[in-house]
Amino acid sequence: MSSRGHLRASDRDRDEVVERLREAAAEGRLTAYELDERLTHAFSAATYGELDTLTDDLPAPVPTPPASRPPRAGWWRRAGAWLLDGIVVGLIAGILSAVLHGVGSSLGVLVSIAYFVFFEGGPHGAGAGKQAMRIRVVDARTNAPIGYRRAFVRWLGRILSAFVFLLGYFWMLWDADNQCWHDKLADDVVVFSDGRTELAHGDRPH
Repeated sequence: MSSRGHLRASDRDRDEVVERLREAAAEGRLTAYELDERLTHAFSAATYGELDTLTDDLPAPVPTPPASRPPRAGWWRRAGAWLLDGIVVGLIAGILSAVLHGVGSSLGVLVSIAYFVFFEGGPHGAGAGKQAMRIRVVDARTNAPIGYRRAFVRWLGRILSAFVFLLGYFWMLWDADNQCWHDKLADDVVVFSDGRTELAHGDRPH
């Protein structure tokens, strides 16, 4: 027996062996009788050597590849997108105001709502500014489009983010998911749209 075999096993070690035995039974590698017998020995095993004998005839477990996700967009890239989108919204509002002979400042608000809700809630998750910066708005958990209702919530959240010297916009600088306040309200994140990936939180090196 190797020197490792004499070492005392922990509860976690026993739990890992038990899980491996149950997976082997689910795959048809062990009969129900063999599983019950080995589980009994696993729960009473005191050393690594006793645990190793229970899995010596089983294939080594295949390591699970680390989970990946689209990387979160940084502050400067998002600021550039915000500036470009603002120019587009301003141009649209200006043209409409001229055509409609100055219907009032509320037109700009309506254009802004329509623009951001339609484009950020749609399948691409991005208006002209975000598309130019190769970023998009997606659901924080599924990376799917957020839909028009949540896009409207996100637009309303921009007002909150602008309070107190734009604190809600700067919040992403120290937030783990690079979220501004309006991202948190709509449960979204802004990610790169060019297919690049990074390790998810739980798999990042410390």
